[in-house]
Amino acid sequence: MNNIWDDYKKGVKPLASAKRSLPKKRTRSPPVEARRQAESGSAESLLLGPSEGKGLGTAVSASLERRREKAVRRGTLIVEARLDLHGKTQSEAFEALADFMRASVCRGYRRLLIVTGKGRLGKGVLRDKLKEWLGRLPEASRIMALRQAAPRHGGAGAFYVLLKKG
Repeated sequence: MNNIWDDYKKGVKPLASAKRSLPKKRTRSPPVEARRQAESGSAESLLLGPSEGKGLGTAVSASLERRREKAVRRGTLIVEARLDLHGKTQSEAFEALADFMRASVCRGYRRLLIVTGKGRLGKGVLRDKLKEWLGRLPEASRIMALRQAAPRHGGAGAFYVLLKKG
């Protein structure tokens, strides 16, 4: 008995020496600078500065998990504590931030939201000082990443602070 498949194969000619191979799977690695900073472990290096015109949310932290990064981008991150600095002077805002960070670490919170506001014409003083202030706090070594919040949590006028396990 002849098999239909065998009959079909007889009429098929192989392609002319065109070797086809699957493309190599490329893995993304964080930029060299972010990897160096993560390896050094310094708190100041993990507080990521603004990229031109895009804010803090565009920088990459090598220690941030892919799943958590996705939640940050989508705005589905569950925020455990929130601080609103609207209407405060710089000294009041810094004191409130220091108290907030101390209390958050003591309670074991890891996903924080800090609302600074955008400021007038997008040039907010509190927004610009946040990175510097976080770097000066005793809890700075616990900070894993600083990201611009998703639009539902305040967008350019708010930031996620993600803390290491403790």
